[in-house]
Order: sequence, then C-alpha cells, then structure tokens
Amino acid sequence: MNEIMNSFKHNLPAKILSVLAAAVLWVLVMNEQNPAINSSYTVPVIVTNQPDNVKVTLRTGEVQLKVRAQRSMIAMYNAEDFKAYVDLSSCEMGDNTMKVYTVLPSGCELLELSDETILVNVDPLISKYIPIRTIVTGKVADGMAAELQPAENQVSVSGPKSHVDKIVNVNAHVKLNDETSDFRTYAITTPVDADGNEIKNVTIEPKDLEYKVKVVAGPVVKTVDVSTAVTGDLSSGYEISSIEAYPKSVEISGDDKLLEKIGSVSTEAVSLAGATSDIIQEVPLVLPDGITSKTSKIRVTIRIIRNN
Repeated sequence: MNEIMNSFKHNLPAKILSVLAAAVLWVLVMNEQNPAINSSYTVPVIVTNQPDNVKVTLRTGEVQLKVRAQRSMIAMYNAEDFKAYVDLSSCEMGDNTMKVYTVLPSGCELLELSDETILVNVDPLISKYIPIRTIVTGKVADGMAAELQPAENQVSVSGPKSHVDKIVNVNAHVKLNDETSDFRTYAITTPVDADGNEIKNVTIEPKDLEYKVKVVAGPVVKTVDVSTAVTGDLSSGYEISSIEAYPKSVEISGDDKLLEKIGSVSTEAVSLAGATSDIIQEVPLVLPDGITSKTSKIRVTIRIIRNN
C-alpha cells in the first residue's frame, strides 16, 4: 500500500498539470470538431387550457424559433422537437393578445422568437333557430302549379356567435323539372346574411331539408312591369335624378279575369322626407287580392341630386 501511495505522490504536480492540459485539449478539440451553431425551426402554435364551448382562432398559426446548440445536437433535432403554445386560462371573449411560450430540447438556447405575442380570438359557440326561405328554380309541367311543403319551417343553426348573429335567413333551393305529379325532394340549406351572402363555419340541422311537392292545375301567369311608389318631399334644393327598380318586371299569377285588368304592379311607398342623398332600399311588392308572385321584394334605387 505504501508503495502505491508513494508512486501516486511521485511527481504529483506534474501529474495534475498533465490532467488539466488533457482536459483543456479535449475541450479545444470538441469545440473545433463539434462547435455550437445556430438553426431555425418553424413551429405550429398550439392552445392550452382552452375554455369549453368556444371557437378559438389564432391570427398567427405558426412561429419561427432561432436557437443555438452544438452541431451534433442540431443534427438530431427537427421541428417536432420544439413546442410553441399560448395559455388561454385567463382569456376573455373577443380578441386577446397572448404571450407565446416555448419548450426547447435540453442543451438548446433560444436566440430569437418571431412573435413574442399573437392575437387570439375567442368566440362563444351558440345555437338558434332561423326561418327557412324557399327559393324555387324551374317549373312543373305547363298549365300546372307546384305547392311546396317543407318538413320544417325553421332549422337549428349553431357555431361561433359572430357568425350565427349575421344570419337572417336559411335559403332552401328547390329545383322543379316539368313534373306532372306529386313528388318528394330534398333541398340543401344555405345560411345567408342580409345581403344574401353565404355565412360559413356554421352547422345546420337538418342540412338537407325534405319537401313535399304537390302538382296541381295551375293559375295563369303574366309578366308585368314594376313601378316604384314614393311619398314625402325631399329637402329644399334637391330633386330626384332617377328611380330604378330591380327586377324591373315580375311574374304574377291568379285568375285570368283578374290578370287581364293588371298592366303593372307597384312597390310599397318609399319615403323621401328630408332626403339629401341617394336612397337604396328593399321594399315589399304590393299585389291585388287574389294575385300572387314568387317575387316578394323589390330593390329600389333613387338617385338624388342638388338643384342648380
């Protein structure tokens, strides 16, 4: 044992210096052979602690991470090894500016994050009933008329509140094709806003609406012009430049003796009281008793100019 201890203590300072030199040399060699380098990864942003019954929309769906690590480590990693997330535990309804958190593999240093915060919209999910508006294209056989009866007069619409609140009607398009007897058909329902634009990202139940179509002896059909009725006076110094109705003519139906007496139909009166600028309105069509039309509203445009 003494011999071993004496051998260990012999030239001890030199041995310690040799060990230190070897360690320094190893670090130098490793740094040269396996240096730290930079790399970038594009990572999707995930959501944590999302409240129930809400629709979450991220204005930025992914972020870019710039990291630094040894070359051997960078070679082993791909984008799936890095995480970016937002925590919605304290969010409110509407737009929220949320901090982006990251999770990196051991040994990686985050140098840069493309988006420190992102805008997150949180929209409550709601459901409501919306009335059905039947839109018919085509016709049944000549001399016949179609009586349509939908299985439902309204449908359930669910989805983000900001989308559902825009819906004023659910259109159901029924196509007729010269049928001569009763039949059943299905119409695809489409939610629309006040301007007739389709509202997406909502769910309709039922999506396909069943119709019973009864084919009966039909009334006589006649096409007549549409006139626009007005009431009230413009502001002093202004006058009407033009009045346009769309459509300019409509099909009306009813007893042939009644139709013989009708040369045109009119809209409900549009008020001009105190107007100083153009008036654009959708107004109901006024029909005599016993007369019907597939067109219920007319879009009226009244151009108003200043007197010279």
